[in-house]
Amino acid sequence: MSLFLNLPSELGMLIIGHVLDAPLSPPRAPFESDGITR
Repeated sequence: MSLFLNLPSELGMLIIGHVLDAPLSPPRAPFESDGITR
């Protein structure tokens, strides 16, 4: 459970990176990466 609670912080940074790349990449890219992460 502790690891799961620590994941959000790392996922947040990853999301920020995806958001920065979002303008260059299609909106479906972050969704696909989310599926791969899970």
